[in-house]
Amino acid sequence: MNYLFLTEAQEEFFEATLRYESEEPDLGLRFRREVEHVIRRIITDPHLWRERRGGYRQVNCPVFPYYVAYLSAAKPS
Repeated sequence: MNYLFLTEAQEEFFEATLRYESEEPDLGLRFRREVEHVIRRIITDPHLWRERRGGYRQVNCPVFPYYVAYLSAAKPS
């Protein structure tokens, strides 16, 4: 997969993973896998979700109360 996290997003992801893991064994791992699944879906079809004001798109995580916001390359003609 080819993607980059903003520094702030990477820190939030790391902190949330640790917090979930401290609440219940393997919960942090489940959170990480869910986010990775969302990212794979974005990479597969980045234009599936609507562009929002500001030029970004977002995908909600199915179980955890987080979303992945992203910028995508221009849509092919």
